[in-house]
Amino acid sequence: MNLDLPRLSLSWKRPLIEDMKALGMRSAVVPNGADFTRVSPAGDQLYISLLQQNTFVNVDEAGTEAAAGTIVGISVTSAPVAVPMRVERPFVFVIRERFTGAVRFMGKITRLPGQQR
Repeated sequence: MNLDLPRLSLSWKRPLIEDMKALGMRSAVVPNGADFTRVSPAGDQLYISLLQQNTFVNVDEAGTEAAAGTIVGISVTSAPVAVPMRVERPFVFVIRERFTGAVRFMGKITRLPGQQR
């Protein structure tokens, strides 16, 4: 059997906010509608402003490649109060995983960029 397939590349994207509203998830996609305080301390001011599904398929002589992804954008309903803080001394930092407390990165800054030794 001899099979000859054309090369093709397909992509598709669809905004999903209206679909989510139709499915009953309205509170998360409207300003001041949901409580996202587990995401951020300012969670009562956050809402989902972008929700989109993207897909891609490519077929050629080497085979088939496919991918799909969902994009979620979060917006704030009001500007958070910014507290100025300037660090000009050596410091140590630790980045840990929030739920288990496992340390992922640890470092020491002894000289800031532009400072003389």
